[in-house]
Amino acid sequence: MLDRQVQVHIGRKLKAVYDEVAAEPLPKEILDLLAKLEGRTKE
Repeated sequence: MLDRQVQVHIGRKLKAVYDEVAAEPLPKEILDLLAKLEGRTKE
């Protein structure tokens, strides 16, 4: 098992990477698909 400090360090680094990815805008293709799906549920 990893030392607690190592676990905390890895966790912080992973969170920083994933926070950057989550902040990126969605590609236009995905936004278009979501718009089409939303239109279907409103009918």
